[in-house]
Amino acid sequence: MIKRFAFALLASSVIGVSALANGFDAEVGYSYVNLDDDGIDVDLGALYGFAGYRWDFDNGLSGTAEGFLAFGVSDDNVGPVSVDLEPTFGAAYRLSRDLDNDFSIYGRAIFARFDAEASGVGLSDTADETGFGVAVGGAFKGFTLSYSHYFGDLDGVSAISLGYQFGN
Repeated sequence: MIKRFAFALLASSVIGVSALANGFDAEVGYSYVNLDDDGIDVDLGALYGFAGYRWDFDNGLSGTAEGFLAFGVSDDNVGPVSVDLEPTFGAAYRLSRDLDNDFSIYGRAIFARFDAEASGVGLSDTADETGFGVAVGGAFKGFTLSYSHYFGDLDGVSAISLGYQFGN
């Protein structure tokens, strides 16, 4: 667990440094992830990082093509079985609109691959699913709050995220 946390912190730092280049944006933060599938409800925690290139349009609009990486930092138990989020990755496109007073709103289309491992009672199994999701959120002076929901094979996966955006 500590190794994963240290690796996630290192990855977030690398993503943040990449945002210092002209046109690049990054976001790092924590997500509370809920997996609700066939009556099984699992709550996990993850550190995440998005990094991408931003294009500015007219009227305060901007679009950012992003890649992301997330690492589970807290697991959950379903009876005697422990469920853990393995490294998760994907690509996204964020459309942002700057408003007054350092506030912005955004929507994000996401393609993701989620990996989870369940172990207990002498057995271990992994599941990897891919699918699309959407997120809506806002940022104030760089601090972000968003809600994401996924569809298809990932139906039943949702996340609430707190983070910080930086870059150009």
